[in-house]
Amino acid sequence: PQGPVIWNKESILCLLYNGVLASALAFFLWSWILQHIEVSKASVAVLAVPIVGVIGGIICLGEPMTLHILLGMLMIMAGIYTVVTHERQQA
Repeated sequence: PQGPVIWNKESILCLLYNGVLASALAFFLWSWILQHIEVSKASVAVLAVPIVGVIGGIICLGEPMTLHILLGMLMIMAGIYTVVTHERQQA
């Protein structure tokens, strides 16, 4: 069961942030990216989303940055870079 919805300034601002800024901006950027690079390369770049989440947790929530987290993020970025910049060889 869910409690009643309480409409106040905070809940309206959260709704606007999630609906307008987060979702609409993300879809706009995704469409823009698809117009400028290949779909296969763009889909690999989506793998950077966890890195953005980890950095957001570090900045906003004060989560610790450990060596393992840093190495993991660097390996993810290296993999994305390798796939995106790799030239397809002709058969």
